[in-house]
Amino acid sequence: MMFDTDREILTIMSHEILTPLNAIDGYVEVLTSGLRGPMNASQRADLERIRSSGRHLLRLVTNMLALARLEHGRLDVALDDVVLDEALREAGDLIAPQLARKGIRYEHESCGADVRVRADVNRLRQVLVNLLSNAHKYTESGGTVALRCVVSERDVYVEVEDTGCGIPSGQLQTIFDPFVQIGVGPGTGVASDGLGLGLTISRAIARQMHGDLTVRSVVGVGSTFLVSLPRAGVPRLVRALGSRS
Repeated sequence: MMFDTDREILTIMSHEILTPLNAIDGYVEVLTSGLRGPMNASQRADLERIRSSGRHLLRLVTNMLALARLEHGRLDVALDDVVLDEALREAGDLIAPQLARKGIRYEHESCGADVRVRADVNRLRQVLVNLLSNAHKYTESGGTVALRCVVSERDVYVEVEDTGCGIPSGQLQTIFDPFVQIGVGPGTGVASDGLGLGLTISRAIARQMHGDLTVRSVVGVGSTFLVSLPRAGVPRLVRALGSRS
């Protein structure tokens, strides 16, 4: 079999890696549920480390696969009416254990069961997990990470706020470029445990869903990433006209 590009090889490899990674996560879930018998605290702690490492690797592979699709213009989304609060809760549940282990307080402010957005629920979860993972990485023990939403007439804004190190004003746009990581490396206190693709892909996904991803930040205070999404039931033309007023 011949491959036209390195990206084509990457895409095939990523698919092959995703299957066993999902299986690992599934079996960890079976063991922690007690279906195979009781477990002691040490065994549960070991399984949680396996789960955390597996999900971290899963995010890396998912991001690489998304980048390959993005470069080929095939980063598709399947839009539907999504209950936003359910998506927020699911994403938060994936990151909350990591935040707790690091001693970071996690706050989730419900936006209500009646708030729906036009989005791809799986892609939206990917964006939120990327943002929450970044907040976890850049926030020290004793800090806070908050997930909330602000509802307007036409759009909904999901905010991921942290009390981390913040981003210098001159780098607020470059962080959305591929393979860019701010304040990472020896002597910075932040481990280089990613590829610098999460924000690039998250912004691309948000824009594919007719929204956007922006950031505001103050060095030494923290950062807030804002995902804008169209509210379900609001025609795009009405939203466009409203944005000009």
